[in-house]
Amino acid sequence: MKPFTLIFLLLLLTAGCSRQDSFKGVKSTDLSGETIADLRLDQIIDGDFRKDFGELKDLQNAVYDYYELKNGIVIASKNNKIIRIILSSEEYETMKGIKIGNTINDLKKIYGENFYKREEQGTKIIGYYDKKSNATIEFWTYDEKITQIRLDKDFVE
Repeated sequence: MKPFTLIFLLLLLTAGCSRQDSFKGVKSTDLSGETIADLRLDQIIDGDFRKDFGELKDLQNAVYDYYELKNGIVIASKNNKIIRIILSSEEYETMKGIKIGNTINDLKKIYGENFYKREEQGTKIIGYYDKKSNATIEFWTYDEKITQIRLDKDFVE
């Protein structure tokens, strides 16, 4: 096979594959009350928020407003509403008690079997999708253990 043909086929296979494609066919999981470190999706970033969470370190992103908060928490916002919460610290946990370092088996026992799988940046990800609240929670894993947790609005790439 010619190199050009091989590259073209690879581009065709990866074209159109997005995060959203991963959860299209999965059964819904209720994430409506999900929080991480007292943060929730659609929470407004205003003066009260800044009083509660302190200084927001701007992480300079071209697409959304990303801020680093306390110990291993990053948020993204659009129009002053939280659209993504990224957790990489063992200090906090999800509403259902999953935290960094838990195993995939722990995760499935608590969140159930209605998950999707995907890969990004060479990392295996297990995610749950709430069709009603248009939210996902994704657990990034390495060696069968959770290394990062992301709670997102479903439109966030």
